[in-house]
Amino acid sequence: MTRTAAEFARIYHSLDRVDWIRAGNCEVCGASPCDNAHLVRIGGGVGRKGGYRGIGRLCPRHHREQHAIGSASFQRKYGLDFVEITERTQREWEAYVGE
Repeated sequence: MTRTAAEFARIYHSLDRVDWIRAGNCEVCGASPCDNAHLVRIGGGVGRKGGYRGIGRLCPRHHREQHAIGSASFQRKYGLDFVEITERTQREWEAYVGE
């Protein structure tokens, strides 16, 4: 699917942020590279991806598993808190870019 520049910015922020997430380590296993995994729905709406503030780092294997078993089951299985992860990720991004 082709996204407009405004939609890409809402969903992922920027190519720099996408690359920054990708270069990090998976929240579950520490592997890299990571997917820009939408963990918390912030913005968006029905049938639309949430905004970039809801993104965390999951390797492709764990990202697929998150979708396969559902977010609640995935969080329980690995003892994760997606809200904490996405808030921390956003703070780290802001520190990285000096915001």
